[in-house]
Amino acid sequence: MQRQTIETTYLVTLVEKIKQWHYDRNLIDGANDKDQVCKLIQEVGELSDNVCKGRDVSDDIGDIVVVLINIAERNKLSLTECIQQAYNDIHDRKGKMVDGIFIKEEPSVTFTGYDESESIFIDENVIKLTAESEDDFDYSTCEADSFVITEDTITVKFDDEIA
Repeated sequence: MQRQTIETTYLVTLVEKIKQWHYDRNLIDGANDKDQVCKLIQEVGELSDNVCKGRDVSDDIGDIVVVLINIAERNKLSLTECIQQAYNDIHDRKGKMVDGIFIKEEPSVTFTGYDESESIFIDENVIKLTAESEDDFDYSTCEADSFVITEDTITVKFDDEIA
């Protein structure tokens, strides 16, 4: 536990030093996110090159983190906030690796009184149903945050991502 505390303290200190390094070189106010994303892509390219050649990648990963700290700082975000947001997005995600690509499990959604010949569109935290009528959807079985009904579409919105 002590090693973890020391490493965490050191990481926080390094992040603060890197932020100050950016300010000292006018890389926060004197650059923009677009410039820094271009720099990030360059650094990711170097990482890719070294991965493909079987070389050490520690400097490349460090360089990427340095650029990410810049982008986070200019957007008034901490790395902790960004990593927490990413973790919130993935912590319940299920799936498996297939040929080196993570394939997310399809969400399980059941509609009472829904005709399978009608179409369903699922996009992150929204389900859109194209149905003959609003009667084709049983709202009582769905824990959603809102429903929007137009002529032939029922949109079901959830606060949490379902896919």
